Amino acid sequence: MSAATPTKAFQSKTIPHILSYPIVSYIVSTVLSISIINYVYTTYVVQLTDFIKSKVLSIEPIYTYLSFADSKIDDSITYGDKLVVEYPIHYVKVTNDTLVSLNDKYIKEEIKIKEEVKDEFTRFFYILNSILINVKGKINSSTSKISSGLVDTYNSELSASKTNGYISKNLEASINTATKTIKNLNDEFITPLKNQTTDYLDQVATTTKTKADTFINEAKQNIISPLNGKVESALNGSAPVVSASA
Repeated sequence: MSAATPTKAFQSKTIPHILSYPIVSYIVSTVLSISIINYVYTTYVVQLTDFIKSKVLSIEPIYTYLSFADSKIDDSITYGDKLVVEYPIHYVKVTNDTLVSLNDKYIKEEIKIKEEVKDEFTRFFYILNSILINVKGKINSSTSKISSGLVDTYNSELSASKTNGYISKNLEASINTATKTIKNLNDEFITPLKNQTTDYLDQVATTTKTKADTFINEAKQNIISPLNGKVESALNGSAPVVSASA
């Protein structure tokens, strides 16, 4: 029987996939920035791994089985990426859009998102900060308006009072001011806010249910279909077969 000879150079899919993660890439580049480690890596490790890939991992049946296992591991990591990264980002995007909508509807101060803020997680914190600034401005504006209205109403009621006596006149003006202020607050703030909130919650409930149903169905399809394909492949015997001559 002839000695086994290399057929194809083994190239892993899993290792480049893992190295593509920013945190992994950062750690590797940081470690390799140390001169002594970089020297050992380029001088010995690279040559050793190249030798193993060309002289050991590329020989049948090792190559066939290793390629099959590497492909399945890479597929599993890809599905994990969708579960851990892509799907959560979808929910963060929905949350971001909802926050912007709430801001536009109730605070009515525009949130100007910088063009370079494209990551949804970064955008989330940027939106929160913008909303806090807008709320602070809205509160200050509303407080000034209410305070000014109180003074104007009190002075008006005081001038219109027909009651004799300083204390009685001020007491009547104060009671009338409080009554009118409560009515104005109810008409200008509380009632509109209640109506807007009810309408908005109804809209959000309907929209969220529709989006959730769609998203869940897509997620099931993306996860279950490949798994079914793997099961069918396994049942049909698609695992690598090694010839007797290997």
